[in-house]
Amino acid sequence: MNQHTAEVMARIPRIGYDVRYTSLRGTACFKVEGVGNWRLRIDDGHFDVLLGDGDADADLVLSLDQETFIELIEGRQNFLTGVLQGRIRAEGDLALAFRFRGIFPLGQGPSTPVM
Repeated sequence: MNQHTAEVMARIPRIGYDVRYTSLRGTACFKVEGVGNWRLRIDDGHFDVLLGDGDADADLVLSLDQETFIELIEGRQNFLTGVLQGRIRAEGDLALAFRFRGIFPLGQGPSTPVM
C-alpha cells in the first residue's frame, strides 16, 4: 500500500466522531486500483474504517485510481467532475458520495465538505 494512501486511511479512525454528520448513515466502499479495497462506514456521526472488506453491503461503491482517491478525500477532486471525466466510477447511493468528499483533509481534521 502506498504510504500516502495509508496515511489518509489511518487518520479516519482517529477522528471517530463528527457532530456535523449525526444524521448521516451509510457505507462507502473505495476500490483503489493497485492499492486495495476498504470501506468507510458512518453511523450517526461515528466513523469506522474496515480494510480489505468487499462491497456486498456497501451503499456506495467508488472505483478509482490512487491519485484520484487522495484528491477526493482531501477535497481537491470534485466528485461529479471526477465521474464525468471518467476518473471515478460510482455505483449505488451517489448522494452519499457528495457527503464523503473532502471530509478529511490531511492535517486539518474534519472539515465541511465542498460541493
